[in-house]
Amino acid sequence: MTSWKEDIVILPAKTVILPDNNPKKPYYNPSICWYKDKLVIAIRSSTWTRDEHGSKARILGKLHTDIIFGEIDPKTLKVKGLRKLEYAGKVHPFVQNIGLEDARLYVRDGEIHAMGVCMSKDDRRGESVHIAHGIIKNDRLFFQELLTKPHPERIEKNWTPPETPTNKFDYIYSPTQTIKNGVLAGGPEYHGRVHGGSQTIAWEGGWLSFVHRIHKLRHDWDGFHQYVNYAMKYDKNGTATEISQGFLLFGDNQVEFISGLVMNNDKFLVSLGVGDSKAVLATIDPKVLQFQPFDHKIEPIRIYFNNPQATVQV
Repeated sequence: MTSWKEDIVILPAKTVILPDNNPKKPYYNPSICWYKDKLVIAIRSSTWTRDEHGSKARILGKLHTDIIFGEIDPKTLKVKGLRKLEYAGKVHPFVQNIGLEDARLYVRDGEIHAMGVCMSKDDRRGESVHIAHGIIKNDRLFFQELLTKPHPERIEKNWTPPETPTNKFDYIYSPTQTIKNGVLAGGPEYHGRVHGGSQTIAWEGGWLSFVHRIHKLRHDWDGFHQYVNYAMKYDKNGTATEISQGFLLFGDNQVEFISGLVMNNDKFLVSLGVGDSKAVLATIDPKVLQFQPFDHKIEPIRIYFNNPQATVQV
């Protein structure tokens, strides 16, 4: 696989750090979507977090995730009406075990859907995960199904649902492949380090989402990882065609993970987790993104931070 050196920039953005009064289960990795003219949010509240430096992972008791659901004022970006969703229906034991991690929101047939990660008691983090799907209504998340993984022996937990349904695919699985009716479709198998993040929205006759690439800066399993953000364009079939410059919003010493995306007043409004301990909303002007063709055979081997101490507007 060909590689190159990549400059990473601090992207101009206006950010809002969401309030969190639960130190035993910090808020992070929120997802957002439009639902009946309302902007709604689902926040991960989890015992899985990181230390104050954003580096070493730690678990505050038994591993478990709650989903905190509410609304966002699209003008002020203030969050209101936050409440914990109860898991309901015939909840699968994997969801009962740890909850639904990093739930992505999307709307189908007038209902809010969520998909995310769960694990059995025998699974090991970093080795095996499962994808679950549910519907949010009446302050509950009603379990629907475990989705079939196309590669049982491999992990790809960041599936990308489109904000609106398409007959081309159900989820984007990787930059080169999609999933339709539980079956992989598209091009060659992808072996690079770009993974999904947000949902994908309609853009320029195709689709756009925010993704991440992981750079491991220490060699122990739970050592410091640098997540670098990118915007990615896809054709109408869900195959990646272009990728933006790599960027960060808070500097080079945090794990940043963009997990939600909507258009709000002609700007990208993204939701993200920072350091597995903060939930953030950020407004990004599409004009600051610079795209180049995406080649799935090319990966950067080193990253360079351009002005890593820069700050963003808060």
